Order: sequence, then structure tokens, then C-alpha cells
Amino acid sequence: ESAFIGCTALETVQMGEGLIQIGASAFEGCGALCALSFPASLASIGAYAFKDCVSLSEAGLSSVAKIGDAAFENCAALAAADLSAAGTIGDRAFRGCTSLITVTLSDSLQALAEGCFYGCTSLKEMVLPEGLLTIMRDVFNGCTALTSVRLPATLTRLEVGAFRDCASLTSV
Repeated sequence: ESAFIGCTALETVQMGEGLIQIGASAFEGCGALCALSFPASLASIGAYAFKDCVSLSEAGLSSVAKIGDAAFENCAALAAADLSAAGTIGDRAFRGCTSLITVTLSDSLQALAEGCFYGCTSLKEMVLPEGLLTIMRDVFNGCTALTSVRLPATLTRLEVGAFRDCASLTSV
């Protein structure tokens, strides 16, 4: 936990195979960090792990099963998130990722946690996987570029404000 917190000049990180987990706040506030290379063995990213890494533009997340609360909050340069292995995405995980355009979600995902894509102002469309049961409060709040969402037939719970202030939303 907090291994590299506040290392503001750190630009790149390459992690070795065998790494299973990144702890809470591990790289929080590393504002110059722009690229990450995760090993296929990485299964879990802790809460706040990359929060406020404002220059982070790419992060290979395709093998990660669990993403903690606010793990990538305010990563303003992050453009894509392949969450195809993530069965758990924490509260506010990608909140404030204003450059986030594309997101791929796992078929095993059952819930979108509170505010997990709040304020992702470049996100244009979302295809939610069959099997998704719950969209918690404020998940897409403030996603002003969001024009299209496909809700799965399995959805049983849609909480307050889930699509609040999605001014461009034309198709659900």
C-alpha cells in the first residue's frame, strides 16, 4: 500500500510476471505517470491505486478481475478501459476520467458500482453485458457525450441518478 504515492516525476512502470495484486494508493498522485504495462498474472488493483494519475493514457487491464474503489479516479488522459475480465468494479473506479471514450465490460459483471463512470465526459456509448443485474446510483452521472446505452434484459435494479445529466443521451 502507498508504495509510490506522490512520486510526481515517475513516468513509466513495467511490472514483472507473477505480480498478483497492486495495493491501495500504490501510485496515487503520480501525476507524470503516462504508461503502465501489467503482467497477465495481475488479478486485483486496490482502492485509489492510480487515483489522480492525470497523465495516464494507457493501462492494460484485460486480465484484472477486481478493480477497487476510485482506483483510476481523475485519470484525465485515460482513453480506453478493457474490463473484460473484471467481475468487480468499485465505487468511483473511473470517476472523472474525462478522456475515456471506450469501455469493454465483462460478461460476468453483475453490478456497476456507485459513480463508477461519473463525469466521464467523452464516453459516447455503452453496451452493458447480459447478466448485469444492478446499476447503482450516479454510475453515468455527468457523462455529457453519452448518446446511446443498451440495457440488458437481465437488469433488475436501476438506482437514482444513474443517468443524471446525460444531456446527449438519445437512445436507450
